[in-house]
Amino acid sequence: MADQTIDERTASTGIPVPRIPGFTVTGELGRGGMGAVFRARDSRGEEVALKVMTSADASFRERFAREISAAQRIPSPHVVRVLAYGLEPLPFMVTELVDSGSLRSLLDEAGAMPVPLVLRLFDDLLAGLGAAHAEGVLHRDIKPQNLLLVSSGKLKVADFGVARLTDESSLTSTGGVVGTPAYMSPEQALAEPLDGASDLFSAGIVLYEMLTGQHPFRATSPAATLLRITKLRHALASELAPLIPDEVDTLVERLLRARTRRIASASAARAALAPLLQQYGASYHEAAAFLRDHRASRGTVDARLRAAEVRNARRALVARRADVAAATTARLARAWPRDAEVVALLRDVQRTAPVKDNRSAGALALLNRADKEEAPIPTLREAARRARGDGDTVLERRAHARILQLVDDEDSASALRPFSPPVADGAVGGLARQLMSALSFPWRAAKALGRGLVGIAPFFQDAKGHLGGSGITAIALLILLCAAGSCAMCARCSGTSLLFPKPSSASSPR
Repeated sequence: MADQTIDERTASTGIPVPRIPGFTVTGELGRGGMGAVFRARDSRGEEVALKVMTSADASFRERFAREISAAQRIPSPHVVRVLAYGLEPLPFMVTELVDSGSLRSLLDEAGAMPVPLVLRLFDDLLAGLGAAHAEGVLHRDIKPQNLLLVSSGKLKVADFGVARLTDESSLTSTGGVVGTPAYMSPEQALAEPLDGASDLFSAGIVLYEMLTGQHPFRATSPAATLLRITKLRHALASELAPLIPDEVDTLVERLLRARTRRIASASAARAALAPLLQQYGASYHEAAAFLRDHRASRGTVDARLRAAEVRNARRALVARRADVAAATTARLARAWPRDAEVVALLRDVQRTAPVKDNRSAGALALLNRADKEEAPIPTLREAARRARGDGDTVLERRAHARILQLVDDEDSASALRPFSPPVADGAVGGLARQLMSALSFPWRAAKALGRGLVGIAPFFQDAKGHLGGSGITAIALLILLCAAGSCAMCARCSGTSLLFPKPSSASSPR
């Protein structure tokens, strides 16, 4: 926002201008529920940011000094430096002034960003988090608004410690949560103890949003968003942005997992990012040009991705990995159908004969087939097995990422098991057992019925919030089994199934 004069600022916020030795306030940068941020100059004439908090009670002052002192010790060029802090007349801190706005403003203006630029900025984010976590400091509120951009092309993390101060000031300590709902980790949403992995999940959401321009868990309300986060339900980033390389897609999925399966530390995440940054990443010079004018420089940054993917496809051809080369070339052809280099590559791929007994080709075919199946998990597992047998780690990770998208900790059969009654003997019971073991037709039919019940019955809408989609599908499957008369509980009911009369004793197979 544009700077305000001191008089305008005082009238709008009611926060007195702090008189801090060595600093002169020159205008207002922004304000929120906890205070205001001012532009100021230090004794050397350099511009700084001055954040003044509104709370003045003794307990807040003590917590403020503790949290900001810890944040001041973080030794990283990718964390906004805290230059000074104090408690009188109101708690305040002085930080370096970052000059190119926030990642939020860039996303709002530019939308989805080129992969090379995203990787460069995300490495800066992980570097800042790694330095903070090494000092025992968690952020708890990683979101685009708290990620500031420097004109040199770098990213800096702001407001370490502020999220916890805000939480302790506005919520009770029992059952309170810290952070912005849309960027919380599952454990954060459930008010569980946090560690560095929680910040990494939030960073994964930011990475997804930079790549696709969309939030992975977006919903119609904060409560619905939190529910989707706790269920880990989201589409693969590559489904929204097909140009995303498989390895980048896999990194996103490794960050957006349950805590026990998530990348454990920022240093481990940077290690996974390093080869991708070397292969695809933009330079700081290119990042700075994008920040100055994203429309003019987008083509230059995209060209880096195109060149890297062409090299990958050429290497795959040399290694006789025709399936990998074809998949990479298909992505390139969709984005740059008239590019001379891409057209030449496409001709070379089309001339290349398929490699005999290429298991990866079979794995790729299984992955494509899974897109059309209602219960694709067995197909995806077979694709992962074939890819692993051929040493194709890219396809194997892609299959596993798809599986993790569909399940939390259990697959559909495991989710169904607590709800499944014993199946009756006889011809109908045998057929039911076969269907249950296959889990193909009944699960598909039950999913359709479950969606219908949720759409028309408030009871099932409420139940879905507690049981999740798998629970509703399992209940719908019981209804289908009862309707078909193949549930072992039929003998204890009124003598008829829900939809069909029970056959007479003379004609009944049971």
